[in-house]
Amino acid sequence: MIITLKRWLEDLLLPELRQIAPHHREPAMKRASEQPIEFLECVGMLLGLVLTVSMTRYATTDLEFGARLALAYANFLLAVPMLAVLIGPFLIRRKRRGLRAFIRENCGRAVNWGRPTE
Repeated sequence: MIITLKRWLEDLLLPELRQIAPHHREPAMKRASEQPIEFLECVGMLLGLVLTVSMTRYATTDLEFGARLALAYANFLLAVPMLAVLIGPFLIRRKRRGLRAFIRENCGRAVNWGRPTE
């Protein structure tokens, strides 16, 4: 179930993976993860982080410990989806760029659906 969901999400978010043979996907994902972050991606992630921090700030001067703990938990539940929405697209962009580079570097060797002939 989890593997199926992971595969479905990868196919949805990374359409370049459909061009890569299943036995070459793991090296392709590793290569894509090693892709350096571009300036635009770095600025976008920084802005997403600053926006998330600014929207999840709160004051706890007059609150009891239980209220502080509950507020911190609620704040965490708010921050995680915000980070996923604001920073996730930049990470996906980097991964897709890396997959395209992997496809270019292998010139079709990893793109076919046949088994390796080595």
